[in-house]
Amino acid sequence: MAVNGYDAQEKENPNITGTLIYVINNCTVFEESPCRTIQHAIEQAAPGDEIWIGGGVYTDVVTATVGSDVIEQVVYLDKSVGLRGGYDSSHWDRTPNPFTYTTRLDGQEQRRVIYIPAGYTPTIHYLDLTRGQTGDSGGGLYNAGSDLILGATAIHDNQATRTAAACTARAATCCCRTTRFTAIRPTPAAACTWPTAARGWK
Repeated sequence: MAVNGYDAQEKENPNITGTLIYVINNCTVFEESPCRTIQHAIEQAAPGDEIWIGGGVYTDVVTATVGSDVIEQVVYLDKSVGLRGGYDSSHWDRTPNPFTYTTRLDGQEQRRVIYIPAGYTPTIHYLDLTRGQTGDSGGGLYNAGSDLILGATAIHDNQATRTAAACTARAATCCCRTTRFTAIRPTPAAACTWPTAARGWK
């Protein structure tokens, strides 16, 4: 993932000298030309793919229509793909290290961080979800009904007007592995909520 808002570009034909023509590569050569945003990578990915995200701060604004509401978030995860942070974007072949290369998704206290609609099987690992804000629930993460695996992810300093500032899951499976939840200013106070049948802690 690039953090500057643009796809890195590569030569359309590297054998041509003189004037160069560049094309967007749609994330196919990650060593040289990563996607410009996490959302663009999701759009390019096929179900079952894993998206590797380099360390950095991501503050994208993604709008989506859910029912009659238009909602804003940093990432709208509407595909059965994996998001894995903690990568050194100069050395994608190295094992991710989320402590050294923290991948932070920042809602800037203006929008939710991640929204997941129903009907998918996504995975999230090694992300830092922070400063999400919503007038509803789940300022850090809202899972509207997908079977989510959430691992080694920090969800902290998020806000929600209704309940569960950190995360909310509705009628879904949410398997959480070594994930830390904290919240600020939720009303009523709660870090996470989801139906009892949906909980899975490992």
